[in-house]
Amino acid sequence: MNKKIRKVLPSNKQEAYIHSLICKIDAAPSDVNNYLELSTYLIENNSPEQALELLQKAKACTNDDTSSLDYNIAICFYMLGDYQATGKILDSMPNNDATLYQKALVAIKSGQYAKALAYAITIKKPSMRTYELIGDCWLSQGKLVEARLEYKKIEASIRSAKINFLLGVTYFPEDRAEAEKYFERSKKQDEKYFYSAKKQYNSIVNMIKK
Repeated sequence: MNKKIRKVLPSNKQEAYIHSLICKIDAAPSDVNNYLELSTYLIENNSPEQALELLQKAKACTNDDTSSLDYNIAICFYMLGDYQATGKILDSMPNNDATLYQKALVAIKSGQYAKALAYAITIKKPSMRTYELIGDCWLSQGKLVEARLEYKKIEASIRSAKINFLLGVTYFPEDRAEAEKYFERSKKQDEKYFYSAKKQYNSIVNMIKK
């Protein structure tokens, strides 16, 4: 669903909006725009199986150019954990900020951290999520200072529990007091995440007080 439209629609009217898109698809099965909009909504609402089924139907129902659907198909495969299929689709697409970001995600999930970083730093117009991704790439390679610099580019007011926790991780070896400040922020934001992340990074943060 178009994000601008979704923002102005009350939640109880979203179902009607979805129904209207389905009706448009039934009335004009070769119009890829309606498939694209509905699949985007399904992806945003964590229904990649349904979105993929819809997009594959779109590919089969029209002789028109369906390349505009490929990015959403790649995202579906990514959400379903099929990184090989995701990469194959993305490699067939022109490089732009969106595809480079997704390629970086696939690479980092595949353990190709240097490759992921190469994709991420090539993004021409970085956003807050780009800084997070680049930070993750550096952290995955044990580059704590570089990771910290990227995470700190994210505005403090919108840093998630994850970002604050990872900032704590980057400070931990050299400044325990500063690390504790970020860990405490993370814990206050999302205690469940904090303990899960603490367990994941136990080799670094096993000295953190409960």
